[in-house]
Amino acid sequence: MTHRLRLMTYAAVGVVGAGLLIAQTAGFGQHPMAGMGRRAIENHLERAAAFLELTADQKAQARTIVDGALTQAQPLVAQLKQNRDAMARLVQSGDSAQFDQQLQKLADSQAAVLSKLIVIKGKAFSQVWALLTPDQRTKAEQLHKLLQPGLGPAGLVH
Repeated sequence: MTHRLRLMTYAAVGVVGAGLLIAQTAGFGQHPMAGMGRRAIENHLERAAAFLELTADQKAQARTIVDGALTQAQPLVAQLKQNRDAMARLVQSGDSAQFDQQLQKLADSQAAVLSKLIVIKGKAFSQVWALLTPDQRTKAEQLHKLLQPGLGPAGLVH
């Protein structure tokens, strides 16, 4: 992968902080960047800011938005982990009379938590998107299209 393409990939990941929430939700069906630490998130955000040529004010506002979203997501991420652990225990315990019901209950709980995370991510994305100039939005859209699953280099990692 060329240096420029790698930079674009990193920038796209950090664009608007949308992927940052997912990066905190390691586990089954995880995002390719799952389990990243705060420092790695900061690095991606910096790369995105540089690629999009954000002003100092835009960077500060975006950081505040992303930090707020991560703070909101933190208890939900803990809940996802608890649910995954409970699911693993259930599967390992063997077949029981209520296995299907218990598994469905855990799956429904995971879906509800993921739904909340999607809303947090969507709100953060919208707030940061509103900070971008038309030129910055065009760059962000181009990167997003390039990195869609099945298209370009990102299609190989999703």
